[in-house]
Amino acid sequence: MSSKSRGTSWRSACAVCPFYRSDTSTTITCEGLSDDSVIKLIYQNRSSCDIQYDTFCSERYSNCEIYCSIVDARYADDGYDPSK
Repeated sequence: MSSKSRGTSWRSACAVCPFYRSDTSTTITCEGLSDDSVIKLIYQNRSSCDIQYDTFCSERYSNCEIYCSIVDARYADDGYDPSK
């Protein structure tokens, strides 16, 4: 997992996903598939962004498609389990 700093929004403190980096009212930024990248989810409205954040970033992150993609791409060969 990258050592990049986490976001500074009011809800950043509630994020439990190890790949979460930051958010705005309509974006969520996660660790990328490589060391020099990030994944930025851009939503058309705040409510859609809130649903993603509330569902995955602050709770069931292991069910998130982005989380699963990052684990598969970066950590699966190492046997790394970021939930531990």
